[in-house]
Amino acid sequence: MEKITKQEKLKEWSQSNHLDIFAKRKLSPIAPNRKILVFHRNNLKAVKKRFKNPKAFILGVTPELRDLALKEGFEVVACDMNLEMIKRTQQLVRVKDRTKETIIKSNWLSVPLKDNSFHIVLSDVAINNLSLKDFPKIFSLMAKWLVQGGYLSLKEVVYPDNEKFNDFEKNVKLFRESKFTFNDFYLRGRFLSFKKETYNPLTKINDAKEVFEQFKKAYQKKIINKE
Repeated sequence: MEKITKQEKLKEWSQSNHLDIFAKRKLSPIAPNRKILVFHRNNLKAVKKRFKNPKAFILGVTPELRDLALKEGFEVVACDMNLEMIKRTQQLVRVKDRTKETIIKSNWLSVPLKDNSFHIVLSDVAINNLSLKDFPKIFSLMAKWLVQGGYLSLKEVVYPDNEKFNDFEKNVKLFRESKFTFNDFYLRGRFLSFKKETYNPLTKINDAKEVFEQFKKAYQKKIINKE
């Protein structure tokens, strides 16, 4: 069953290229990898041991998380404000029986949910899409949505305290030597390697457009190739 409600939009993510990348799950570093899914599965299993008839709330409509929670027997509510994203992910889910799933089109900061109505909240690189000023509010809301003893199972982008991942040329070399996965390479390049050129410490925003300009410059310098 789908429940689509309209709320004031916080931020639009409708660029077709972003949606196309999202849709190519196996080819995209956006999709959660096996280790991340094991992490979420373990948390879901722990919740099942503590509560009967468990309910999961998912920030966003990540198909892998929705399928995982349904497979574990949870009632699932997933929320995203982008209707096109919701439509595309409907084509990516694998669990056929979705009678225990509800999709809500809404802003996470204003979605009408009852307090103490979920046993776990899951997300995959979702909260970092909010403005820094909204972080206290979203965590306060999640605390209200969860029953006492409920779980947060989150994967988010954070910056490490050291600079050891910031050398882009070194990361390219290590990736070509198969020292880490493409997912790790992408995340290091996207969020760490060009931090000095792209990160504004006042706004706490990493300028994505400038990041890809840096990738373009690296290609022009033949540090990376099209492959």
